[in-house]
Amino acid sequence: MSLGLSSLSYNSKSINEVIAIAKNATLDYIQWCDCHVALSDFKKAEEISSAMKKNGISCTQYYSSFDLNASENPEEEFLQILRIADILGTDSVCLRAGSVTYENADEEYLALFLSRLDVISKLAEKENKNISFNFLSGTLFDNYMTTISLLVELEYKNVFINWQPNASVSLLYSLFELKTLIKYVKNVNIVLKNEESYQPMIECQDDWRQYINILRTKKRYLFIETAGSSLELKQDVAILKKLLDTQNK
Repeated sequence: MSLGLSSLSYNSKSINEVIAIAKNATLDYIQWCDCHVALSDFKKAEEISSAMKKNGISCTQYYSSFDLNASENPEEEFLQILRIADILGTDSVCLRAGSVTYENADEEYLALFLSRLDVISKLAEKENKNISFNFLSGTLFDNYMTTISLLVELEYKNVFINWQPNASVSLLYSLFELKTLIKYVKNVNIVLKNEESYQPMIECQDDWRQYINILRTKKRYLFIETAGSSLELKQDVAILKKLLDTQNK
């Protein structure tokens, strides 16, 4: 497993500042988000690609808040997302699964989502790309049961989730969800903030030691999303690297 930085952490910073922060924290990978490169801004994507090459940084995923159901031109917009990912040098894109939970979605909403998901998964497959949806409260992928219903039964070969623990459930329940979904976990979001307040890694390192023990079965990227300063990020990365080194022994 490898650590990376979600650029969403520093959405008000320039691309060069984000890269500098990542390098200072000894991170080699960045998940670029649409706060830094919009889905149609190919020029900005080229700038980021060039800046990464100069600094020895790689992009491992492109995140877009693109709403599959709300889009008037989902195929066209998704093709733009794939092109951005291509320019950034990654085969992985991450999306948000709507703005309602599975429980609150009606049949029409679900049918539209699934039909459009079928289309974009095939578009991604043609480009040798994979799709992840954030495992997140307030979306269709908000618990393990709905995720299984949407993905496992449909047997998509290139659709996964970016997992993160749900702050509203217990550690034991999060561990159970992770074990249940592990086969479909592409990458992981380490969210070091509570609302908009910074939560240092030292406060949750025991939890993450247990998560990492489950996740170590294959290569994955762990993206840090933080509300902390660049110095605090560096301290958090040091703790996480120790946890990863311990698991690799």
